[in-house]
Amino acid sequence: SHTDDLDVADYVNAERAYFERSIQHLAALRATLANEMNARLATSQRSTPIRIGDAFYYREINEGTQYPIFLRTVTEIISNPQVVLDLNERGQGHEYYALGSFAISPDGQYVAFTEDFLGGGNYQLVVRDINKNDLISTGIRHVSNSIAWSADSQNIYYVGRAEGTGRPFQLKILQLGKHAADANILFTETDQHFHLAVDQAKNGHGAILRSLSSDTSEIHLIIDDGILQLVAPRSPGHRYSIRCLAGQLFMLTNFQSGGFGL
Repeated sequence: SHTDDLDVADYVNAERAYFERSIQHLAALRATLANEMNARLATSQRSTPIRIGDAFYYREINEGTQYPIFLRTVTEIISNPQVVLDLNERGQGHEYYALGSFAISPDGQYVAFTEDFLGGGNYQLVVRDINKNDLISTGIRHVSNSIAWSADSQNIYYVGRAEGTGRPFQLKILQLGKHAADANILFTETDQHFHLAVDQAKNGHGAILRSLSSDTSEIHLIIDDGILQLVAPRSPGHRYSIRCLAGQLFMLTNFQSGGFGL
């Protein structure tokens, strides 16, 4: 992988532009096929609620709308739902809109999310106060889609992209209520073959930083104040993933094996 090679990036962009030009004459047919497929889909959809913290979260797509609404209730039986994030509001007036990912703060008060209005996976980071229905601008743009919260719900972890190539390469931390200029760098991936991703720990407390290549992985736990704790150093061909449950760390790894084991 040569993700930091500008010539490669230019070539990929040129190929994408050529593809769009070459299928331009099929625009009407594509629209017809899309309409036929959409006609076979249910006009309204609702996902199964899943528990995050003290609430149950689900999403709905209502008839006549293009994007889902994310909602939550106090009980698994849906009653008096509260809007977490309405993508129809976010996408209104834009020719293109895509949600990258979103993360609920551990205290349940905020949702942080990444969104793209132009395509190409260059996202901006926004925070919403769920109870107050207020948007908190961060001024942060040109980031990857992955985000996570600190355990105290006061900081957001996100990954910046390299200029020119878009490789997710730099983990940053932003205090809630602060702006882009106040963000601090926690980790920079200097190996061009690796990219970064940050995720909320499955136990809801803290976050996990993953450095990934096509055949190798390296993981750090992100603990309070943005301190990184290495789980296992990278080694060519070694891939692993982790899960934090009940105060214990479980690892699925292919170390010294043809397959994966716990």
